[in-house]
Amino acid sequence: MRDLKEFIIEKLKEEKIYIYGFADPSIDENDVLSLKSWIKNKYHADMYWVEKTLDKRIDVKKVYSEVESVLVVAIPYKKIYFEKFKIAGYALHVDYHKFLFKKLKKVMEETKKIFNDIDYKIYVDTGPILERMFARKAGLGFIGKNTMLISFKKGSYLLLGVVLLNYPIEPDIKLEKNYCGTCQRCIEACPTGAIVKPFVLDSNKCISYHTIENRGEIPEEISKKLNGWIFGCDICQEVCPWNKNPIEPTDFPLHPYVSKFDLHHFINNPEKYLRDSPLKRVKLRGLLRNINLVL
Repeated sequence: MRDLKEFIIEKLKEEKIYIYGFADPSIDENDVLSLKSWIKNKYHADMYWVEKTLDKRIDVKKVYSEVESVLVVAIPYKKIYFEKFKIAGYALHVDYHKFLFKKLKKVMEETKKIFNDIDYKIYVDTGPILERMFARKAGLGFIGKNTMLISFKKGSYLLLGVVLLNYPIEPDIKLEKNYCGTCQRCIEACPTGAIVKPFVLDSNKCISYHTIENRGEIPEEISKKLNGWIFGCDICQEVCPWNKNPIEPTDFPLHPYVSKFDLHHFINNPEKYLRDSPLKRVKLRGLLRNINLVL
């Protein structure tokens, strides 16, 4: 078991993945209760798939019945500040789903060559997996009052990937404690009051939800407070003391167009901005809606 763990870690480092940990596949009871309460209060807005897949989220064996351990990795992303049209930091890079999936796929295929009986399933925000909960269990960080995973050394500008393994691997030490202390900066800074109380976010009030997941009209009480955000929102991360010295990504490429967003160029070449970009999640119609509201 130790040889397998060490081999995987070695391969992760070869792929320039330096933030990682292992956890058992169970979900803590407190996390289950919190998720159920969140859904009961309709804080998931119209993200119906969260409620539809609740049974899988609280029991990962219903996602992959042979799972015995969970590998969680994180890659940092760069934060760039724009004056007029603001885009969440992770979306300034190429599509992280594909980027991180390819890395994890390579790691596991190399592992399988040596450990023939290993099987696995990879998820990069692509399935009913509670990534942040597993990341905390794997020792990557703690959950902040803004509901983000926060690493002591890396902050919260992180993207997560998960590998479900059919082989038991010694878990790392999870972080039981929260290290926000008495700080309330994220709660106070949110212009729409989306963080209704520490560790609870109401998607119905969240700029990130409305500029990405909301396919209809954005309510006026939200749209008048966008303050330039056309895709996502990083306000609660920008004010967080743990992000004072954000780590630079090692090999996570910036998107050649999105990272230098120019409205005139975008209007005439939208396909260049959507290709291999998280922006395609909201589609062209949604982006134009958001830009129009900001203008």
